[in-house]
Amino acid sequence: MANTLANTRLALLIFVVFVTTCLAVTASKKSQNLISHVEDLKDFKKLLRTKTNLLVILTKTEKSLSSILPVIQTTAEEMKGKATLITIDCSVAKKLCRKLKMSSNSFDIKHYHDGEFNRNYDRKLTVKSMIKFLQDPKGDIPWDEDPEAENIVHVESEQKLNKMLKKQRLPMLLMFYAPWCGFCKRLKPEFSAAATELKGKAV
Repeated sequence: MANTLANTRLALLIFVVFVTTCLAVTASKKSQNLISHVEDLKDFKKLLRTKTNLLVILTKTEKSLSSILPVIQTTAEEMKGKATLITIDCSVAKKLCRKLKMSSNSFDIKHYHDGEFNRNYDRKLTVKSMIKFLQDPKGDIPWDEDPEAENIVHVESEQKLNKMLKKQRLPMLLMFYAPWCGFCKRLKPEFSAAATELKGKAV
């Protein structure tokens, strides 16, 4: 009796492990299917004709892709239907990489908008940055990623602002910034300079 119960529990445990493994593999394959792998110039040109928001990740080898793959996979999942992400392994697709002018880096990221080259990706290698970039690929670099704005505290929500107002004892200069606001753009360098000059004395 006890032996039968132990065998039943063991069988149930094996079944649960099997199902969990199958689900994990399926989820991994789904996220990988969101990223196309291109090796041929004709396939690349077809994507340029059919996709309006295309992020191309060129890598020297498949191994160099592994360091950024988690960020790319999550970005592809979040931007499904809004942007297309493709990888090109330059150890295999040498002709295509020469055509796209792959640099000497281990990887390059290029953006194409409406079939035309837009720009090289020049932002942080984070999911948040890639999503912001793909939502507005022709826009300026976000202020919170601008190296000149390193002394500025960027507050992203009303709750965080309220918390900061309660805790902060130093005087504060607040600027409510909108990327489309011309006056805000003109004021950015002055605000950044003030933040650098007043560092430690004010926020």
